[in-house]
Amino acid sequence: MTEPGRPWKKKRSVWAFLLAGWVAEAAAIVLIGVGWPSVFPSGLKLAEFYGSAYGFPLVVLTAVVIGTPAAIVGGLVGSRIPREGGEKEQFIAAAAGGILLALPFSCLVLYYLTP
Repeated sequence: MTEPGRPWKKKRSVWAFLLAGWVAEAAAIVLIGVGWPSVFPSGLKLAEFYGSAYGFPLVVLTAVVIGTPAAIVGGLVGSRIPREGGEKEQFIAAAAGGILLALPFSCLVLYYLTP
């Protein structure tokens, strides 16, 4: 039995939702970084596209680092939206919030650091 005034289920830690937002943002930026030359074709291969000034890992790492604060805030805000839903819906909303808030900053980094 549960004690009076105690919730039936154990609540998830806020850190789990922050991490979900950040992991989703990092995965999205890696996918966008790989697909970026396809969106803006320059007739070059991926290694040549990122090889002019900076390498591919440095550009994507910079985009992830710049988008990290927004992804963390998005994970926190996204986890608060579906309060009546289950844990799965909260994690999906945290991931979506992290991606949506971090994407503009990370895409600007990709835009400025690629030729």
